[in-house]
Amino acid sequence: MKNFSTVSIIIPSYNGANILAETLPPLCELVAEENPGTEIIIVDDASDDNTISFLKNFSNSVKVVANKKRGGFQRACNKGAMEAKGDLIFFLNNDMLVDNTLLPYLIEHFQINDNVFAVSPSSIIDHNGKQLDEVPTRDRWENGFFYIDQFIDNPSKYLSHASGGCMCVRKDLFWELGGFDDLFYPAYFEDVDLCWRARKKGYLIIHEPKVRLFHKSHTTLNAVYDKTINNVLYWKNFFLFIWKNITDEELIKSHSANLFFNLINNSNTTSIIPGFKLALKFLDKIQDSNNKEYKFTDKELLGVS
Repeated sequence: MKNFSTVSIIIPSYNGANILAETLPPLCELVAEENPGTEIIIVDDASDDNTISFLKNFSNSVKVVANKKRGGFQRACNKGAMEAKGDLIFFLNNDMLVDNTLLPYLIEHFQINDNVFAVSPSSIIDHNGKQLDEVPTRDRWENGFFYIDQFIDNPSKYLSHASGGCMCVRKDLFWELGGFDDLFYPAYFEDVDLCWRARKKGYLIIHEPKVRLFHKSHTTLNAVYDKTINNVLYWKNFFLFIWKNITDEELIKSHSANLFFNLINNSNTTSIIPGFKLALKFLDKIQDSNNKEYKFTDKELLGVS
């Protein structure tokens, strides 16, 4: 049993000075109190606001990695992970506000079970006027499409994927799995892809509700792209995830047979068809994921007979 105790917190940020002014001070204070020695790395993704000058106020508690050119969420996270000294890496969005505890409950899962790849705390968002936890998820296969159900009743402690905005992972396994895939630039499905590959290898993804974060959801993406473009990017990566990761012949046939129907009849057709067309341009970028070291099949993970 490995003694995972050192943590590196990686915060990717683009033009995030205003939100970091709200979220960074309480994070630094809490981490110093409950887990001294934890490093906080902020990867500034070529911001043109005053982020760099603002972060000089935290020079004693934060390491800054400044990109000269924007690389997107995945590359920023991967770059921060390369700098990380901890056994565990905690990827944290800059718009996550801590509550009264953070690291001890997360670390504990890795210390008692070597088979844990990732742990996600609860991420509380304002959803239609209600405060809901966006982390509990369950994936399913229906009519040739891969779906992720959110806000589910009676959620399991085991997740289909950890949220990329608040996921603590084993650094050794993160790199063994290849880190976040650039295929999913600039965002969406990179966390689903990573955790899917981990689960197929037999590793566990855990939800830890004793740790709560408050998420000002999509602060960065909404500032960079309008809603229509965000939706197109979502669908682009939705298709790329399926084409990269689903290798079962029957599921592939189901996807192909139902594709036209799904494109025409999906309720979000204004975005799904442009997203599909955009995804087609990245077909040659997909790397073969048919790994002989996988312990579980697609159908086993999806509960499909």
